[in-house]
Amino acid sequence: MSDKTYATAPFNFIPFPEKVLIRYTAAESLPRHDRYYGSESEYGYSGEISYKIEIAEDSALMIGGGRAWKKEEFVCDGQDFFKNSEGNYTIPGNSIRGLIRQNVQILGMGHWKQDIEDTVYLYRDWLSTDKKRRTFYRTALGLKDDPEDAKPWDRPEKLRAGYICQDRKDHYVICPAEKIGEKFFVKISEEKLRPMLGESSKVHYMYTEEICGLRPSELKDKNVISKYRNKNYRPYYCTYVTFNQNQGEISAISADRQQQNRYRGCLFSSGYISGKRAHYLIGDMSRNRAEYLELDAADNAIRLYKLDLSRTKKEKHPFYKLPDQIGFSSRKPIFYIQEKGHIYIGMTPYLRIFYPHSVWDGIPDSQDEVGLDYAEALFGFRKKMKREDGKMHWEAYRSRLSFTDAVSPKAKLGKKTAILPGEPKASCYPEYLAQNPEAEELSSYIDEDFQIRGMKQYWLIQGMRPHGIPKKIGNSRVWRGIRPVQTGSFFGKIYYENLTGDELGLLLYAVKLSENAWQTLGMAKAYGYGKVRFTDIQVKNDNLEKLYSDFFCQGEERYLQASGEPGPWIDLYKTYVKERYEIEIEQEESIRDFLYMKTKIMDQAGTAYQQLGEFKEKRILRRVRDFRTEEELRKTATQEETLL
Repeated sequence: MSDKTYATAPFNFIPFPEKVLIRYTAAESLPRHDRYYGSESEYGYSGEISYKIEIAEDSALMIGGGRAWKKEEFVCDGQDFFKNSEGNYTIPGNSIRGLIRQNVQILGMGHWKQDIEDTVYLYRDWLSTDKKRRTFYRTALGLKDDPEDAKPWDRPEKLRAGYICQDRKDHYVICPAEKIGEKFFVKISEEKLRPMLGESSKVHYMYTEEICGLRPSELKDKNVISKYRNKNYRPYYCTYVTFNQNQGEISAISADRQQQNRYRGCLFSSGYISGKRAHYLIGDMSRNRAEYLELDAADNAIRLYKLDLSRTKKEKHPFYKLPDQIGFSSRKPIFYIQEKGHIYIGMTPYLRIFYPHSVWDGIPDSQDEVGLDYAEALFGFRKKMKREDGKMHWEAYRSRLSFTDAVSPKAKLGKKTAILPGEPKASCYPEYLAQNPEAEELSSYIDEDFQIRGMKQYWLIQGMRPHGIPKKIGNSRVWRGIRPVQTGSFFGKIYYENLTGDELGLLLYAVKLSENAWQTLGMAKAYGYGKVRFTDIQVKNDNLEKLYSDFFCQGEERYLQASGEPGPWIDLYKTYVKERYEIEIEQEESIRDFLYMKTKIMDQAGTAYQQLGEFKEKRILRRVRDFRTEEELRKTATQEETLL
């Protein structure tokens, strides 16, 4: 497979560990919070870790929450770097906590499943080059299997039209519409609708009236009709129109209640897309209650539709959101399909259907291993646990770690700039699911054996990627202004209580990683921002016996002499894992990939987001392991040449 087949992205994925390291089999084994343990105890380590965060010279750091500014001050709305109450630039402790916890999950080979949202994605795809996905969609809608044999507008045979309403709280009813002739709905192109209907405040047109004078060949040309686009168009539905029809052909239509046409119905159209001219007419609501479909709010048809609205930021759009008032008077038009026990709903004939599998179906079974991993034991948890009698019950445990804010007394801000914060989501299956580059077809959420790639991590990028020219920003609503810290170091601490030696070693491992490692923190990581390094790491263990026996113990007296550099503690963790689990931690593929991503500086060209046209090509991501192996082979070849 040539390199052109692969996608480029500023991120990649750490694969799931082959085995989860269960540190505690039950919550009862964890140390209690109401006491300190002496130096002779397994849980005898309490104290603090101090560190400095340095920003790479070719990067900058942005943590939002500072002074906000409106577009009048810049090309778009934005904000400065976060400040604490004393006016110092600050990285909140929660930001540090989130970064270190994720590192602990990876380096501690833990449970990642609970940190991955379990959802079912919706999609539409009837002309895709992805045959498997296309066939599933076309079968669900009742379209011909071969898209090349289909007409320009092939009517889905299984599609029905009707009205949806709430008949009581959190309970929905779909009422079929009366047929128009033999049709469940009628598509009316705008150039035909305008002369019949005329101007109406209740109906929105996608184009100006000049479209009615275009020739048929011009109407099919997207470039031609785009010149007449009405940029003020918005989706609409007019629930009371009257019309006349003969065998499904519409001869008259009116949005005026006084017009004495024979039939009543609803006229509507969804969002504009290039070349679209269609409005849809459905008949009046059927009175045959035996045909009504009843759905609870928890049913997939309703639940997943609402989740999809939230994901696409349409949950408050009056056209797309479901009725929130009880009663048939609040009904809205809708398209729907009943297929193999499923119901799909949407506002267009080519509606979005949901995949047969959820994200969690692609997570390996090893992630379900019972017990507590390192991250849960250190950072706390609330989860269902199995009792000795086999029954599940909720258990909770408070964190043994406390993160202070990391403060910079001398940080300096850089210039205001603007970024596009968007990125591909997990629904982008060529990138987010494990793919076989030699396979004829891509794996997707349709397949029984699909696997998600793992935990997402951003590459370290050389320099900061250009990300737009502020003076040519266009639609400022999709951009976000930032003013990052350009220079300065941040100082913070982590306090810990009642840790074991291996737990302390893992915590320090998660802070340091390796001698030449960098980490990514804050906003705009895809553009090269947030490349930082933890340095001057010092660990100080409390001398608990002296603290509790000497009232005047203070300053450095409170600490044990066995403090200092993190190296010996990290080695202690690695040794413990080797002895208890028989695992060489840095030989694990997931750990090797992770450390590679934290030491390899990638060029900008190889880490750019794909353009919209490239997403259509369904390119897949190379694994981190592929990059790593390729570099190792190259180094080996160079060494052999040197010896020769």
